[in-house]
Amino acid sequence: MTNFKSMPEEWHFPQLRHINDAQQLAHQLQPHVGEAHVAGSEIDEVYYEPGGGCKISLRVRFKVASERIEEQIYYGRLFPKKWRNPAEIYARAQRQNHTPPKFGPPLIFIPEWELVLWAFPNDPGLPGLPILANPERVLALAQAAPEKFGLSQPPISIRAEMTKYVPHRRCGYLYHFTQPHNHSEAAVYAKAYRDRKGNDVYDCMKQIWEHEASQRGEVIIPQPYSYDTEHNILWQEALTGRPLSKLAEARKDLPAVAREVGCRLAALHNMRLNLPQELTLEYQVNKLGQYIAALAKAYQQYAERCNILHSKLQAGAAQLEASLVAPIHASFKFSHTFLTDRGITFIDFDGANLGDPGHDVGSFVAYLYKMEVEQKLGADVVEQTAANFCEAYNQAANSPISKKRSDWFTASHIIVSHIYKSLKRLDSQQLGQFLQVAEDLVEKL
Repeated sequence: MTNFKSMPEEWHFPQLRHINDAQQLAHQLQPHVGEAHVAGSEIDEVYYEPGGGCKISLRVRFKVASERIEEQIYYGRLFPKKWRNPAEIYARAQRQNHTPPKFGPPLIFIPEWELVLWAFPNDPGLPGLPILANPERVLALAQAAPEKFGLSQPPISIRAEMTKYVPHRRCGYLYHFTQPHNHSEAAVYAKAYRDRKGNDVYDCMKQIWEHEASQRGEVIIPQPYSYDTEHNILWQEALTGRPLSKLAEARKDLPAVAREVGCRLAALHNMRLNLPQELTLEYQVNKLGQYIAALAKAYQQYAERCNILHSKLQAGAAQLEASLVAPIHASFKFSHTFLTDRGITFIDFDGANLGDPGHDVGSFVAYLYKMEVEQKLGADVVEQTAANFCEAYNQAANSPISKKRSDWFTASHIIVSHIYKSLKRLDSQQLGQFLQVAEDLVEKL
């Protein structure tokens, strides 16, 4: 179960402790699911918006015939009373069309906890999810238009597996299509988005895929196949390989691999793409101020350290040299960097835009420090990997990144990515350690 030992001081959802109790949750769910027997549950993830609502992902176990246990996912929302009335949210949601889940109704309201639950694949933020969760429907779509799935002929069968689900934000599925001519399998990856933003992601990936640097093999990404504008689903090539996070956990060859990562990131930054401008240094400074204010309010024991850190980072930003904007990945972390047979491959361009190249460089190095804090990497490996990555990047980049700029963005990402995410997931255990890393980096500026 999720650890709720240290709640933010502004916390508005005491009922979450009860939801996190498997016996209490089973007791509350049972009257809503008919003959299905609730055998247990656990919270997969918590997504808390400081000052706002709280989303949760639940995994509920049902006991079926022959004592077999099957799981069903639920997406839940908790709303502050002063913000929204959960009963009204539930009443409005009931008027919408839903896909019947395997167990119980598609929508549940538990008034005692003011909790609204949507049974998977129902999610009000992801209109394409019921399609992705229905392999036969996906097969029919692929048979009707195989070219939209990167297939040369209509497939004859399908296997499906969900790879990742972030409630109300995104969901990914991997499909294995059996081809008719030799019964070999073709793997296709699909991603459901909240809105038409997925179309922008598809456009960005097409620009990168068709760029001459990609044709020369300097930048490698999955091939984008098509975008379903009606259901907000992106269809693309499925990768065979391992994310860099798995390689890092194995503690093998990471410093050597980091050189290739740096070279390929520089090649991406060197491209000329038609993208909106967003993640500039100024944007990051403003974002930093908002997040530090939220952290200081949520955990007042760290307020003074947060405010001192913010002042030093503001002063450091003012001393940085001007930087040209470039196409940046904008979520450049280990899980979005794959080691494949073709070489290091980048995935997940959901936030890609024109911004400060230091954003990606600092994000990569900050993730190394995160793994050190989590005791997955030793300090010596982190230091050598970061050095190799930055050296290779600067050798290949049209506009090298200074050490001061890299350290500034690394410190800012420690806060806006790792510390703030710890707050959103109600995991404050390592918050002090992350603050210390950021403070040490700021002292170098």
